[in-house]
Amino acid sequence: MRIDDEIGKVALPVPVMISRALELFVSSLLIKAGDVTMQKSARTLTLAHLKQCIYSDSRLDFLKELVKSTPDHSEECNDIADSAVIQNNQVSNNDSDEETLSS
Repeated sequence: MRIDDEIGKVALPVPVMISRALELFVSSLLIKAGDVTMQKSARTLTLAHLKQCIYSDSRLDFLKELVKSTPDHSEECNDIADSAVIQNNQVSNNDSDEETLSS
């Protein structure tokens, strides 16, 4: 079903050209995000890295709406550090409980 009767068929090369343009766009975005990931000495590319890449390039302004709710890299690192501290405290508490029981 067509919304507009005035629009005819799509020429055969158009889907191929759109596909190639999308491929080049995604490749460029991932290379830039990979650079951000390497600058942060991270081993895994995260949404925070993509967000930083999107916010640093004015040509990608149309993507800002998609990543605005993603936590920034510093917030993400703080959350990971906080969870590591909590896990270490739990392990320490379990060790001290075992020592008390064995005494």
